[in-house]
Amino acid sequence: MTVHNESYEPTKNSISAATTNRLPSKIEETPGTSISPVVYASFAPTELPQPEGFASIDDHIRQQEEDPFRRAALKEARKEMSGYLYPEGNSIASLRMGKGWSQHQLAEAMNTSQPQIARIESGRLDPQLSTLIKLSEALGVGIGGICQILGAEK
Repeated sequence: MTVHNESYEPTKNSISAATTNRLPSKIEETPGTSISPVVYASFAPTELPQPEGFASIDDHIRQQEEDPFRRAALKEARKEMSGYLYPEGNSIASLRMGKGWSQHQLAEAMNTSQPQIARIESGRLDPQLSTLIKLSEALGVGIGGICQILGAEK
């Protein structure tokens, strides 16, 4: 987010042609008021260049999982972390991590995308029946269990 704080005095020349016909022909201060600073925020995302030699975390994990030894170690680490992060064990993320899977691996098992899994796990997506069936099959939990977990997360 970029915040701009600058003085601005509108003139006929500073207003774009597209807005000129919507404004009064003469811009004046209203009696009893003054022209004051304008503060506005711009929420346009800025793309930062990635430093040379750096990789995204997703790319790094995928690269590590190409090695069978590291893949097994990551799987065991996810299983262990599942108990710490989700002690109740009643979430889609806990079921996924209990299998030692990343979101990407669950997405592959369901023939969907990792962002779709992230939205389901965060509760930002109310999955369709076909997605619930795929979740059930991939995680080895009955569809009733999946529905119960998703209902409890809301």
